[in-house]
Amino acid sequence: MRIVGEWGFVLYGAARVRKVWRLMTDAGVFCLKRSRLSPRDLLFVERLVAHARKGGFTRAAAAIPTREGRLFAESGGALYLLFPWFGGREADFDREEDLLVAVAALAAFHRAGSGFIPYR
Repeated sequence: MRIVGEWGFVLYGAARVRKVWRLMTDAGVFCLKRSRLSPRDLLFVERLVAHARKGGFTRAAAAIPTREGRLFAESGGALYLLFPWFGGREADFDREEDLLVAVAALAAFHRAGSGFIPYR
């Protein structure tokens, strides 16, 4: 997994977890995600999430920049983002409790994103 070198970590181990990689490194545990978005779309999403965090939405993790300060790393034509690893379980939307938590989080995200202007 040479892509991890873009962040300057020493990789001790990696495990596939659904559509992401769980990376164990000398700097902690991270989530490596391959994105199908374009660089422009990734920047849009990052700006939106940053705006929502400033608006009080604390559930959104910021992507960890590469050693060069870039939002993503590129390998083989694919774009990769790195995030802190958060433990938990997959939501089961057949359970009312999980559905209510998800709906409340989505509503909070939309409130916090109010006033967002994509490009200035």
